[in-house]
Amino acid sequence: MNYFFQLLASLDESEISMLDLARYTPTERKIYLFLRDRIGTAEDPAEEATSSLAISHNTYYKNCSLLLRKAYETIEPRGGLDLLHFLMKKKFLVAAGMRELAKIERTDVPEMTPKEKENFYFAVFHLLRSVEKIEIPMADFRKYGKKWLASRVEPDADDPVAIKIYLEQRQFTKDLRQTTKRFSENYVGKYLALLKGYEKALSKSKNAFAHFNLHTAYYNYYYNTHSTPECMKPHLKALLHWLPKEIEKVFPWVRPARELDEGTIYAMTGEYEKAFEFYTSHFNDGIAQHVSIRVPKDYCISALYTDHHETAEKLIYRIHKKDIEKPLENSRTSVAAEMWLAFLYLNWAKYELVIPHLSNALRRNRKGSYSRYNESILRALEICFYFLTKDWDYTEQLITRNRQWLRRNEFRDPNSEEVVFNDIAKGYLDQMFEGKAPNKDLEQKKNELFRTEVSGLIGKFLDKMKVLAASSK
Repeated sequence: MNYFFQLLASLDESEISMLDLARYTPTERKIYLFLRDRIGTAEDPAEEATSSLAISHNTYYKNCSLLLRKAYETIEPRGGLDLLHFLMKKKFLVAAGMRELAKIERTDVPEMTPKEKENFYFAVFHLLRSVEKIEIPMADFRKYGKKWLASRVEPDADDPVAIKIYLEQRQFTKDLRQTTKRFSENYVGKYLALLKGYEKALSKSKNAFAHFNLHTAYYNYYYNTHSTPECMKPHLKALLHWLPKEIEKVFPWVRPARELDEGTIYAMTGEYEKAFEFYTSHFNDGIAQHVSIRVPKDYCISALYTDHHETAEKLIYRIHKKDIEKPLENSRTSVAAEMWLAFLYLNWAKYELVIPHLSNALRRNRKGSYSRYNESILRALEICFYFLTKDWDYTEQLITRNRQWLRRNEFRDPNSEEVVFNDIAKGYLDQMFEGKAPNKDLEQKKNELFRTEVSGLIGKFLDKMKVLAASSK
């Protein structure tokens, strides 16, 4: 693995410009310029480099190792946690970040005072939990949770509870996203009861980290289950109150980044005008690099929902800049980029721009890291597009195909968003061509299910289809 070449491929233009100005030996500069010009190629061009530059493999890799260290010193001269944070926030550099963490543990941690060591492992644990673009193994959280507990100078009885709450929150989130447990009311109910048990046990505790993790877990529960999102607000307020000063000291961006979750709550409760106004006044370039990926996503959804299309377009290009400029066929983020552009142009009624992005998203999803969830959304978008562009015959074919696909893929719940969408779309066609009255039960389900986030945008398209169906009698 050539970590230097991988680093180059993950940097933006400003960071590359910093490396352009760094000091190198003649051999280092030759290799640097050679690799810089090949950013975007899939693999380390070692054979081409050694042949073109007339150097040995040993010289090549030795200098790449030296270049990697110089790059780190140029981009994050303070090193340590600042360098770890830089690496961890970039999807393809998380592995390099873990390697750097192991190096710091070997070289720097033995020289730390007991309190410095405690603060270091506390910061590392928080840094790992902030990684979003790749799945950090649960084993690493257990490992560094134990190291923090072992390093505590003045341990508190609720320290292990604080770690346990977070580990269980992470497992719960993983289960909801990756397993059928998201459909289990029993599983979800047991987890909520578990949180209430912790809340009772910590009622007299002054352990800030335990309370912070508890209210973060509550917030996460309501965010991921979509059950009663209005309950998120008091837990956001509580987690900001209990935010440990040790975290704020090392990562001062945590509080302003979490404060932006107020906009997420507005979006989750369907108050998109408020969400858009909040994000417009609070979201800026200074905080953008530190926020959760869901913040610009929710800002984008609120812009789409309120028809601020230019803002939505800028946000999509901000979030998915590399996915759009240098797309990878097997990347889920490349699928997401094309899907959001299809949403944008369909909502904007720039119909000529929809199909290229929709086709790219469908192809990449089926070719690469396949997602049934993405497939269901893309199929719905395709039906909306052909309905709104009045290609009735093809719309009906797509509805029939989608019904068959839903059955094959075990979307059998008649009250699920996927099945209800298909039934509503078919109902609008029947209203136009068979004179059938709109199904009141389906309309009620539409108002309940298609209110927020991606579903809310699909609901907007369904509303447009309803108007079109009524006017085409």
